Amino acid sequence: MVSVRLRKRAVPLFWVVKETKRGIGFSEQKALLEVIRGWLPKGCRVMLAGDRFYGTTELVGWCQEQGWKYRLRLKGNLCIYQDQGPDKTLDQLKTEGKRTLEKARSRSGMITHVGILHEPGHDEPWYIAMDSLPNEYKTRDYGLRWALEYVFRF
Repeated sequence: MVSVRLRKRAVPLFWVVKETKRGIGFSEQKALLEVIRGWLPKGCRVMLAGDRFYGTTELVGWCQEQGWKYRLRLKGNLCIYQDQGPDKTLDQLKTEGKRTLEKARSRSGMITHVGILHEPGHDEPWYIAMDSLPNEYKTRDYGLRWALEYVFRF
């Protein structure tokens, strides 16, 4: 589903419903996003926000190719290559106290910045891939996607 944030609400633009046993995969995401991309006026600023079931290295790379801003939640088991020391998962880096990663590189070769936030009372942390240097404020941008969740909660 793709929606536009209008004030504090999400306005759905386009969606596809498919029955699957797990995530739909990047090829399905790309087909939907290509339709939406064709509708956008030239010079339109876009920030794509997506949950961890959709936050893949392929989607991050596609956003980078389009010049879109993005806040995409990643899974904690994503392995990050570091310039120094052994490669570690995002969960391991969080445990070590990391809150931001600049130019994190995945095994696929995708490079992005990552903000890490674990709020008290929440079971799982957010690992948010983003187009800009991470800080807490930008990591919280991911929460903008909840406007969409609100629309479809019933």
